Amino acid sequence: MAAGSSSIEITVLNLGGGEIAKLTAEPEVTMKALKEELARKTGLSALRQSLTYDDRPLEDTDTGTALGWSGAVSIYMIAKSVDLDGHITCLRREEPPDEKVGLPEKEIRILCDLVEDIFMREPVLMELEPPLVVGGTLASSVEQLNKIIERCGEPGEVQYLFLGNYVSRGRNPCQGVDLLTLLYCFKCRQPDKVFLLRGKQETASISRIYGFYDECKRRYNVKLWKRLTQTMNCMPICALIRSRIFCVASGLSPELLTLDQLSKIDRPTEVPDTGLLCDLLWADPETGLRGWADMDKGVSYIFGEDIVHGFMERNSLDLICRTSQVVENGYEYFADQKLVTLFSCADYIGEFDNTAAVMLVDAELRHTFVTYR
Repeated sequence: MAAGSSSIEITVLNLGGGEIAKLTAEPEVTMKALKEELARKTGLSALRQSLTYDDRPLEDTDTGTALGWSGAVSIYMIAKSVDLDGHITCLRREEPPDEKVGLPEKEIRILCDLVEDIFMREPVLMELEPPLVVGGTLASSVEQLNKIIERCGEPGEVQYLFLGNYVSRGRNPCQGVDLLTLLYCFKCRQPDKVFLLRGKQETASISRIYGFYDECKRRYNVKLWKRLTQTMNCMPICALIRSRIFCVASGLSPELLTLDQLSKIDRPTEVPDTGLLCDLLWADPETGLRGWADMDKGVSYIFGEDIVHGFMERNSLDLICRTSQVVENGYEYFADQKLVTLFSCADYIGEFDNTAAVMLVDAELRHTFVTYR
């Protein structure tokens, strides 16, 4: 915060009188700006902060001038309570289809506020350090996520990256809301250990058609579907593991020559029908093809091995990891093992007899796979 001759020295205390932080601000500072500065210093989301001064709760629109602040002042901060551990325990239960597992709508909305704030502080292209567990399409299945955790460890104790396609097109009972809110709980509890990319299912247009909208309407209401899709518009798009492994929901794009072009993507955003963001969430590799060709779905492209090799050479990559296509063994290589498709939902939508897999990346960037049914 800028400091001038009339700056205020603000000491932030906890309720026990312990010092949390010291800030310097101009008298016109709003409490919203103060919370954002505290978030940078403490790592606690501004949405979870509650500030008080002289036994009075402070509103985001209050200013230092209106409060009569000058010289040095002390304020108190507490963290708003969110029972993330309780939510996780509730959501991880696997109950019969006639029993409702999910959280109350009010709690889901609080989660949306918190996770949206975290997503918007992350870059479009996240740079991550291994070791990591990388998961692919989960297709509305809490059961499949539980299997991953049982085999690989608790999120937070183990670092996770999920590539997208969390909701829609699932098996019955469809648990897209539960799965998404469970992942949001893990993200809010351990934002520096759990990372969520956006897939093509995480859009209003696709989730409206393939089941997530209907699930939200049946179990909650359309307004909650709209709120959940707003959080999807804020998700990061890609990740780079130690500058060598490029992770994305689906594919490459004719518009993407170098990774620094990803900074062109602004958020929050809907996914357009064409262009860079559309291709990252839709484009698929195709055996026997050279170059690019139109996808028969009427959106984006398919691409050949030469496109993969050229992209990797330009960007000094070792591997591309993506999801979005069902593969029989849970993972499948392409382009001389330079690209791998990872699929983390077994027996997809009850119509495929596929195995599921996650990818483990160790500290030396070696990758292996864990498969399960």
